[in-house]
Amino acid sequence: MIDVKQIITEKNLSLPNFLINWLKKIIHQSEINYFLKKNSGKIGVDFMSAILNDFNIKTKISGLDNIAHGEKLIFASNHPLGALEAMAIGTVLGEQFYNKINFVTNDLLTFLEPLKPIFTPVSVGVGKQNKMLAEDLDKTFSSDNQIIMFPSGTVSRRIRGKVQDPEWKKMFVAKARQYERNVVPIFCMGRSSNFFLNLSNFRKFIGIKTNIELLFLPNEMFKKKNSEICITIGKPISYKTFTKEKSDFEWAQEVRKKVYLL
Repeated sequence: MIDVKQIITEKNLSLPNFLINWLKKIIHQSEINYFLKKNSGKIGVDFMSAILNDFNIKTKISGLDNIAHGEKLIFASNHPLGALEAMAIGTVLGEQFYNKINFVTNDLLTFLEPLKPIFTPVSVGVGKQNKMLAEDLDKTFSSDNQIIMFPSGTVSRRIRGKVQDPEWKKMFVAKARQYERNVVPIFCMGRSSNFFLNLSNFRKFIGIKTNIELLFLPNEMFKKKNSEICITIGKPISYKTFTKEKSDFEWAQEVRKKVYLL
């Protein structure tokens, strides 16, 4: 079960009870725990598939023939919604690769126990991971699992009047070259609500650095009930493409461009 108070305690934060109760409501703690209880015993891809079914989410996918089976790959996707597109991608690729997938994702998401087996956490916004996280990453990329990443490290925002990912982090480029994994670009259609997008820009405008809008991501997820997620899979990009002609950061932006061209 999700316990906001416990998470806050583990993060060494101290908040008054009224604020904790507000947070429970904002993140839909009771509803999420209902789904967790209903799908008790399901883990990984099976859990993701069950949640999509509970939310009545349909997935429309194109480009499956671009997936090269028998290779170790990194799937790099834009991040328009924050959760449901991850579950949709995980379910589709889980079916393709017999559930042998792994997400490299924000360490906060490891509080979702059913997804721990397929999540490898990273500290978002930190240049160098601590020793334990670095070792976990090495095990993940050395494994036979297919890796799924959202290189933006955060959900899409309204940037220069267009809803899009911020600049992509370079990790996936470095790991592709290091572990000789080709990169498969993925584009997901979708966007968050105007409330979420406007809150994000207003927060930045008044100088607040903490991404307070992320508190509303579960609410964004519940708004997407009974909808369709469209996913396009592009042609793989060889890890040999990422030469020293450009920095890893520059290569990451090139892949980002290819994703939006899909």
